Amino acid sequence: SGRLVGCPPSIGLRRPLPPPRSAPLRTPRRLPTVDRLASAVAAASVSAAPDASSAAPVEPPLSSSGALNSSGTSETRAAPDSPAALRASTSSVGSTPRSGSSSLNSSASVSTPKDFKKVVVVRASRFRHVSGKAAKRDDCYTGLEPNASSHNSVIKANATNFCVPLRGTAGRVGIFPLAKRGRLVSPDFIECGSDCNDFDWSPHADDLLATVTEHAHLQIWKIPAPGFGSLKTPVATLKGHNRRVTTVDWHPTASNVVATSSYDWTVRLWDVEGGEKQKLEGPTDAIGNLTWDWTGSLLATSSKDKLLRIYDPRSGAVVQSGQGVDGVKGFRAVWLGQQDKIATVGHSKTSDRTISLFDTRDLSQPVKTLSIDQGAGVLQPFYDPDIDVLYVAGKGDGSIKLYEITDEAPYIHYLTQIAGVPAQGISFLPKTTINVRDVEIARVLRLADTFVEPVTLSVPRTRMEYFQEDLYPDTRVTTQALMTAAEWFTGATAQPSTVSLKPADMTPLSEAPDEVKATRLGIKKIENVDDDGDIKEQVLSAFYKQTSALDEKENQVLKQDLMEGVDADEWDDY
Repeated sequence: SGRLVGCPPSIGLRRPLPPPRSAPLRTPRRLPTVDRLASAVAAASVSAAPDASSAAPVEPPLSSSGALNSSGTSETRAAPDSPAALRASTSSVGSTPRSGSSSLNSSASVSTPKDFKKVVVVRASRFRHVSGKAAKRDDCYTGLEPNASSHNSVIKANATNFCVPLRGTAGRVGIFPLAKRGRLVSPDFIECGSDCNDFDWSPHADDLLATVTEHAHLQIWKIPAPGFGSLKTPVATLKGHNRRVTTVDWHPTASNVVATSSYDWTVRLWDVEGGEKQKLEGPTDAIGNLTWDWTGSLLATSSKDKLLRIYDPRSGAVVQSGQGVDGVKGFRAVWLGQQDKIATVGHSKTSDRTISLFDTRDLSQPVKTLSIDQGAGVLQPFYDPDIDVLYVAGKGDGSIKLYEITDEAPYIHYLTQIAGVPAQGISFLPKTTINVRDVEIARVLRLADTFVEPVTLSVPRTRMEYFQEDLYPDTRVTTQALMTAAEWFTGATAQPSTVSLKPADMTPLSEAPDEVKATRLGIKKIENVDDDGDIKEQVLSAFYKQTSALDEKENQVLKQDLMEGVDADEWDDY
């Protein structure tokens, strides 16, 4: 009737019970790890060996314990977890676990079982353990009121000063000396006349500053010594753009040469003393930034029309062009030093922030594209050509990400990130300002809401008293121009000179003596002794000498032991 046996009729009827089935085959117990490995290797060797017939091999019968012998017949074996089974499984590694298979020492390909984890080989790098140390609040520059709505730069620094656009009217830009930390009261500033969109310190003169404004002006300022108060008159005002100017960059090798870009979708080259010299056209949307190559003979632009363009700035011709990013949010580009490569940072079609690496000889497609995260802020790239490290930071991000660029695939290697307060922008100090004795590789100024935080990046090393040549190759000299503006515009090109960062009183690590490792308990290693008795005697002598020194230190009378104490009953008075 289908009613459950032993239940009253009130329970109700259930579906009829299925007809009895034959007893299922007993499932073999799970083999130990060694046996599973042997089975996997045997199976791989069978598949790798030439098969004489196309018929599928017949599986040998299983015993009641699930064990198989070499001939394919069942045999009784101990439980898999017993010591006997483990010994048997260990000894079976070199035997033939299945009929027709070869041994483990065969040259056939081996498929790794799922039980064994993959071994990940970590790439060796000099910068894998880079650490960042932010200054304490007392050592920061506090009391600022920055205007973070600037189109491009919000902080720029050189070896003596840094500048930040300030809130208020007239386009004020504050000038702050690096040597004066703490609360900044009544800072020195310049007045640009309208909102300052970008600014840049001259690499050849620490007191020369270029600014661009909403009024489409390029202004050149000569900054006096600290304490000048306010400055309203620039040494030069250059006009030529039709709409607001958004970026400004000095030439790396020629004096008084400046490049600017504007919302009129053009790039213009200026001689500070002679006015506009060249106009570059081509972009069909707003230009993101400009970047010079190592010698200043080529100029690359990023644009919101998604195209990366390389110009010959003196002729105005487009040398190469290609799509820099897939997204519509715009991107930024940076030339990678002496390499024929450009790195771009921007957004993909899926709104991922990415880094793309391009060969400047062919911009049709990137050499490598790496996804960073899904942040919304526009990223800014900074590159150190001495050590091939790319720094990436975004407006509002609380971290600076580090990547190492190499000539071999996969080309872009993530190193680490330096966490901190959310920043409006960052600026790197010149390489000549770092402290090589503390193994610093970079100094950064990070602009927060109301203060500027200095951050030092360093690499841990054990022998810091020696100069680390692998971290400090000769760096570029930027304090002196190699040619005049007139020479550069007529076609001259010069290779930048370099200078060593090694202090005169430091010895290079390559010339340092071999490091003597300290031995435990101060017992020196005994070598070249023929008699075992002499070795024993010397070891015991050194041991007794060391332990006796410890006993003397423990038995030493301390100063507080000689002081007069207080009786226990005297504590009742309190």
